[in-house]
Amino acid sequence: MLLTVLVCLLVPIAAASTDGAKIACQKFESAMSSSTVLPSNSEYIALSTENWSATAWGRPICIVKPSSAADVQNVVSYLSQHKVEFAIRAGGHLPSPRGANTNEGVLIDLSSLDVKEYDATMQTVKVGAGLRWGDIYRYLDQFQVTVVGGRVLPVGVGGLLLGGGLSYLSDLYGMACDNVVNFEVIIANGSIVNANSSYNADLYRALKGGANNFGVVASFTLRTYPIYNVWGGIRLYTHEQVPALYRALAEYQAQPEKDLYANLMLQPFATNQSLGAILNMVYLKPEPPAAFKPFDGIPTVGETTKFQTLGEMISGQLVPELPR
Repeated sequence: MLLTVLVCLLVPIAAASTDGAKIACQKFESAMSSSTVLPSNSEYIALSTENWSATAWGRPICIVKPSSAADVQNVVSYLSQHKVEFAIRAGGHLPSPRGANTNEGVLIDLSSLDVKEYDATMQTVKVGAGLRWGDIYRYLDQFQVTVVGGRVLPVGVGGLLLGGGLSYLSDLYGMACDNVVNFEVIIANGSIVNANSSYNADLYRALKGGANNFGVVASFTLRTYPIYNVWGGIRLYTHEQVPALYRALAEYQAQPEKDLYANLMLQPFATNQSLGAILNMVYLKPEPPAAFKPFDGIPTVGETTKFQTLGEMISGQLVPELPR
């Protein structure tokens, strides 16, 4: 009896929530039709399942793709005022269910926020929250600078920067979020504010690891660094070499002084035909590093290490496709 009562109570609540989202979607479709995707649109299925992991796929009532901070402001203002459920997606790499998608509300897809503006005088770059790290590395290569950003190209800018962010440059310059100079953010009341060390400093601090709990960030201004040509790539090994790789890794970690320019990432991989390991090697100078000597002599089945730009190096990394 109690279960029946609870179910009866939940149905109207869910219906009311969905009705609010449907009304919001009608409003957005009328005001910004080219940026609103309804289930009847041909691109809806692809967009609703664009998240990296199938656990994060959803069936939003509609998907809104704002192309400016003002668009985000209008969308967030309406949804907050009318208490409509919504989710925010930048790159969509978060695997958590409902973390960057929704089944009963509006999905705000930030992929159209793709500004890229390099300021050589200030040594900063302004980037839209909808970009992926590959976009930024390729853009900055022409200026021979880089940023403290993601190690995998398809990862989104927004999620990594708001989640902390490990980088190949972290030993030198800290987490990715530590290198954000300014956040352009839309807060719950719909205001567009800048958060930095001088203005809204408490929000500035909270956004460094605070994920999407404090607002919708439209753009980030990041410090840049004069790192261009590097030595790096991958080495592929059969599974028989894994014990030797672990011994080499222990020796590498035990070196009395860490070379802050040296970075390693050892990962397993599996295909229908084989098991093995991938060693990602990055040295942030255009010279072969002595720090990686413990790995020399271990037989490989493939190697791509060479001198190249950091963007080229990350583009050439073979990261195995894991089950979604």
